[in-house]
Amino acid sequence: IYGGRPDEGIPILRKLIDLDPRDPVNYLRYWMLAMGLFGVGDDEGALTAIERAGRGAMGNPTLDIAKAAFLSCLGRGAEAREVVEDILDRWPAANLEGCKLPPYKRPEDSARFRDALRSAGLPSRQA
Repeated sequence: IYGGRPDEGIPILRKLIDLDPRDPVNYLRYWMLAMGLFGVGDDEGALTAIERAGRGAMGNPTLDIAKAAFLSCLGRGAEAREVVEDILDRWPAANLEGCKLPPYKRPEDSARFRDALRSAGLPSRQA
């Protein structure tokens, strides 16, 4: 997924999820699926996958950060800003500089993710 070939990883993750839909580790597979779908430009699919991941890992700020990025890419800026406001309410020091972003191999994927978070209102640096 992060190696620059998400189109190859997506079907594998879907197969793993389908093999055991109740596996408690599926939230990690949905996370990876979301990152892969984002990497191929399927932002709607990425949002759906990250929301599925959230069912298994409630309150995980990493999932919320991804959700904000995907909403922003979909042009749903008000919703993305609400997610970022919630993140900042829970973790006031959250910012792009200190945030562990997905380690995409392709610089354009990383830049798009960062730009989406910036657009959603995540501060660049700690205030």
